[in-house]
Amino acid sequence: MAATKYLIFVCSCLIVFRNVLTESVTSDIHNLIGALVTRIESLESNEAANKAEIVRLVTKIEMMERDFKRKENEMSREINDLKTMVSQKGMSHGQQPMESDVTDERQPIRSAARRTIKRQVAKSRQVREFPENEVAFYATHSEHDIHHLGVNQILQFQQVITNIGQAYNNSTGAFRAPVGGTYVFHATVLGIDIKTANHMYAHFAVDGTPYSRFWVTGGDQSSQMFVVDLKPGQTVSVRNDFADEGFVGQHFSTFSGFLLYQHMPSTGSIIGK
Repeated sequence: MAATKYLIFVCSCLIVFRNVLTESVTSDIHNLIGALVTRIESLESNEAANKAEIVRLVTKIEMMERDFKRKENEMSREINDLKTMVSQKGMSHGQQPMESDVTDERQPIRSAARRTIKRQVAKSRQVREFPENEVAFYATHSEHDIHHLGVNQILQFQQVITNIGQAYNNSTGAFRAPVGGTYVFHATVLGIDIKTANHMYAHFAVDGTPYSRFWVTGGDQSSQMFVVDLKPGQTVSVRNDFADEGFVGQHFSTFSGFLLYQHMPSTGSIIGK
């Protein structure tokens, strides 16, 4: 009797364990199947999207091919028209059309380019053939001190170091422009104590008209640089302002200048004019 009860108990336990195991496995299988179904649906959706993108790209490529063929046909027609035009032109003059004229549709463009290059070369030669003058000078004053200058008196820098073009006159202290152009001038003056004010005034002058000014104190050097356009024959000098002024020589005071660039003739054959 006891053995029968034990056997019934064991069978009941096995049945319960089987049911629990079956439910767990069934649940896992259902979950796995659900995930697989979701994955399959996603793949199908992506595949549809990929197919749509492929169809769009194929359509675009076909449109590009048609457009390319259309343009190719248009260019072919233009080339044939050019060939016909060249051929007719040759026939109208009683000449047989040359092969190069018929086959090379770029010949008119090349001819125009060659003519343009020839014109530019000719113009550049005209510019180079224009003789540009060399003008530069540097002068200093070698004496000890210069006293009692008059009003508007030219400061004469009598010792010439450089005088290319011979445009500076050390007898007058003035520079005379040999050609029209842009010039650069520089002057340095060392002042001496002549008057109670202990300074002197000087200036650059073009044809006697004051431009850039100096204020020179005793024992100090004052310098000015001056850039000006001059016509042929115009003069530039350094002049004193007031009476009874003076400056120190001994190569402390100098005057120099040079031609920066010469003005070219205003003709239509010159580039840039």
